[in-house]
Amino acid sequence: SYTFPYDIDVSAAFFSRPGPRREAIYRVPINEAVAALGRAPTVGVPALNILPPGTEFGDRLNQLDLRFAKVVDFGVGGNVRASFDIYNLFNANAVSREVGGFGPVYLQPVGLQPGRLAKISFQFNF
Repeated sequence: SYTFPYDIDVSAAFFSRPGPRREAIYRVPINEAVAALGRAPTVGVPALNILPPGTEFGDRLNQLDLRFAKVVDFGVGGNVRASFDIYNLFNANAVSREVGGFGPVYLQPVGLQPGRLAKISFQFNF
């Protein structure tokens, strides 16, 4: 947070998180499971993650939030704090969740980072 001339406060927050952990889930056909185990599986259709856990991730999620604020003093024991916030300033749209598995939906986005959002707010102090 930094205060500029005319008592305008500017603050920013930057978030950077790794992307979603990628999985490649292979559903083993029953006949292959029976051949490998020598018996029928006890839990239904076995599923294996072919990728070693924690080795592959999606795109990194970066977000910059910015706020401009100004306090207007009434002089009689009260003031108003007016704020203008911008979330996800650069409008990044990184994928936050993906489909794991094989086939045509592998790595299909299920969730995206929220788009740019602006907010105006007022806080009355008395």
